[in-house]
Amino acid sequence: MAALLGCASPLSPTPSPTPAVATEQPSASAEPRLTSPSPEVIYREDFASERSWYRFVGDFGSGRVIDGRYRMRVGPDGSWLYSTSTTWPYVDDTAMEATVTLEEGGSAVQATVICRGVDAFTWYEAGVSSDGVAFIDQVRDSDVTTLATADTEPLTVGQSMRLELTCEGVRPATLGLAIDGRSVAEASVPNGLARGFVGLAVSADGAAIVDFTDIVVRRP
Repeated sequence: MAALLGCASPLSPTPSPTPAVATEQPSASAEPRLTSPSPEVIYREDFASERSWYRFVGDFGSGRVIDGRYRMRVGPDGSWLYSTSTTWPYVDDTAMEATVTLEEGGSAVQATVICRGVDAFTWYEAGVSSDGVAFIDQVRDSDVTTLATADTEPLTVGQSMRLELTCEGVRPATLGLAIDGRSVAEASVPNGLARGFVGLAVSADGAAIVDFTDIVVRRP
């Protein structure tokens, strides 16, 4: 499972970047909040411990816990970064929530949450871009297929958004993205992934810093 330590790759002009293992898009509200709280919380992360999520660093960028948040820094040449918890919660039907804040940058930045990660190259992800697009993607063997998109408020410097990716079922697998409690996109996959890890991802075509806070994984 070393491939889950944290990954990155230079951006590709095609929508199919290939991550490499590191060694060690309804408008958003001003105040992010949890959506549809449930008593059955599977996993919660406040990043109080620096060891709670994997740390990685390279010329492409870095990821680490700092002051109660998980920070991903994209290098000046652009990268696609992802990471996951050191405890690797493996789940099936789930809602993965996180608050994302763009701290620096803004050139084609995408911030996403991940569900049903099978390995370093296969999962579902959903998020928002600095271009004002909400999206749901399928990543299989590092090939990225966009399943759904919608116009939304762009992710801008200093702004926070609450992302929620819901993953349910297998045949089909139904996926939904909510931003600040409002459903913005839905998709389905006829023969979907059954279960996997949750995670976070960031991409940009230049330098950028994105923070994630208040991770909650619960039954949808």
